[in-house]
Amino acid sequence: MKNKKAQAFSMIWWIPRIIFLVIVISSVVFLTTMYLNTEKETWKTESELFIHRLIHSPNGISYYDPLTNRVYPGIIDLNNIRDLNTINRSIFYGENNKHIGANISIYNQNNILLAQGIYNNQVYRRIQEKGILGIGGIDSKQKKLYILIKDHKNYIPAFMEITIAVPRS
Repeated sequence: MKNKKAQAFSMIWWIPRIIFLVIVISSVVFLTTMYLNTEKETWKTESELFIHRLIHSPNGISYYDPLTNRVYPGIIDLNNIRDLNTINRSIFYGENNKHIGANISIYNQNNILLAQGIYNNQVYRRIQEKGILGIGGIDSKQKKLYILIKDHKNYIPAFMEITIAVPRS
């Protein structure tokens, strides 16, 4: 049996062990809570994906050459913007699409509106009227792209502004 001095001295060596144990447990709890996120926000990715599908799809708004079967993503055909069926047909989310709405506006270099089209008009208007940000509301993204407009044989520099509205659930 050890004497009291020896027991006190051995107990002093437990203090660093306890401090180390507290640090390890708190770091494990911190890292677990930091990486464990049950709420995933995908609306930014969905918005970017929508823009890329709209621009790079053969049925989208970009100029499509049927002879070479090629899409020119930086060149926009104004007839595709004015034809709302082309925009709504380019990306298909199902018959009853309540998922996403977009406003596509094309301006020339003097900020004069040349063409405007709305993807999924009914949903876009409903989402924009709600106007509440956050849970149960909407998330909105605006992107400005510099483009060329194909008007018969002429190419006119312009920019396209896309406003996307996605409802949050």
